[in-house]
Amino acid sequence: MTVTVSKPVGFIGLGSMGEPMARNMVKVGTPLLGWNRSPSKSHALGAAGAIVATDAGEVFACSDVIILMRQMALQSTRCLRARAPALMIECRGTR
Repeated sequence: MTVTVSKPVGFIGLGSMGEPMARNMVKVGTPLLGWNRSPSKSHALGAAGAIVATDAGEVFACSDVIILMRQMALQSTRCLRARAPALMIECRGTR
């Protein structure tokens, strides 16, 4: 079965859990719009083939499906006030 994606999947949080997940999605051909508050991690994902967002707000504005992999809820809460995606998957690790 082939699924056609008209907008990139948004991915916020490219830390120890998020980065390998995002890379695997890019590797299998998923159009991905990624962002991390540390720009070097976003650019590394861009080098692997993802689109790099300028900020989290761009991810929310351009994606209907967003995966959040981060420790702090504040960043996504600000973005959600502007535009809620059709589907948001939120994963949080504990330390």
